[in-house]
Amino acid sequence: MAFVALSCATVVMGGAIYGYDISTAGGVSSMESFLRDLLPEVLRRMAGAGAGARRVSNYCKFDS
Repeated sequence: MAFVALSCATVVMGGAIYGYDISTAGGVSSMESFLRDLLPEVLRRMAGAGAGARRVSNYCKFDS
């Protein structure tokens, strides 16, 4: 019984940490200051700068 309880607690903590990580990383990667400092080419494409540049949506920013 103790093994099952420990296994369940481990799974719950793993899910909570994974969910927190995904929500934090998603929020940071859409911040303009983050994009300006670390990914300026993505920010330019999102703004549609330049002739013939295609706009980038928030759904798919990083197409390497």
